[in-house]
Amino acid sequence: MKKIIAGLSAFALAGMMTMTAYATAAGTTINPKGGDPFDVTPDTASANTTITYKADPAYTVTIPSKVTLSDTADVTTDITASNVRLMSTQKILVKISGTSELKVKSSSAEIAYSLSNETGALTPGGTAATFQTPAPTMTAAEKTAALTETLTFGKIASDAVTYAGDYTGTLTFDISVSTAG
Repeated sequence: MKKIIAGLSAFALAGMMTMTAYATAAGTTINPKGGDPFDVTPDTASANTTITYKADPAYTVTIPSKVTLSDTADVTTDITASNVRLMSTQKILVKISGTSELKVKSSSAEIAYSLSNETGALTPGGTAATFQTPAPTMTAAEKTAALTETLTFGKIASDAVTYAGDYTGTLTFDISVSTAG
């Protein structure tokens, strides 16, 4: 009986023995000296770990939902881009859709209007605004400030209006990300 208890005690002690484990990169194996698994002083080795992070592109472009034209003065409105984070070789293009007509219509007449930005007159298919990621040298406040392009709708000439009434139209913008250049 004493031999059985002694044998069980030996197995219990053997089960409680600890072994040091070493973390390694995939493909790198660190072996104990001489291949002895109970040798806790392995050969010195090193391994590398590749660290990655992916920053997805992001941006918010705000187009005014409504513009009311005037026959007494030009009307200005802003297109803005905020939280712009693109690749360094990319830019946001805001173009006037090629299917847009620069006209407002009533049930019996239509009136053409002019549209321009800081670079000149705009026509369907033209670029109304261009935005890029703020430069890394800008302050945090400058980086988070909205980027702005001002559009000017020319005043409606009084002789262009034949009939009284409500005139409406839709101006469609196409927004895309393109290679800067």
